[in-house]
Amino acid sequence: MSKLFLKALNKSQLLLLRFISDNENERANRIVSRLNATLKVPPSTAKLNMKILRDLGLVSYGKGKPVKLTRIGRFVLELIEYWEEVASENAKSYLGVKAPRFLEEKSYVNGEADILAKRG
Repeated sequence: MSKLFLKALNKSQLLLLRFISDNENERANRIVSRLNATLKVPPSTAKLNMKILRDLGLVSYGKGKPVKLTRIGRFVLELIEYWEEVASENAKSYLGVKAPRFLEEKSYVNGEADILAKRG
């Protein structure tokens, strides 16, 4: 499933998800400005990808409201980061890797965490 997210989201969207996670409660314009200043992401690219992430339900924001990851946005980001961790540690066997936080919390909608925990 993580591979699906890595292919479904482009690099700008993944970068934006991580940046929002580290800078929650900032307004959208501030995040766009900081991305441009620090990582040279063009404002038009950042705005377009923030809108796409909002349309996908991964982030929420609006007039006067800060940008936040939604529960599913946090789930997707943790799943991607977990996949990257597992993929980068090929010396370890899959079963020897500690379960990601989202499996331990079991706080996601409709029991998805329980289903994933049973599979993992």
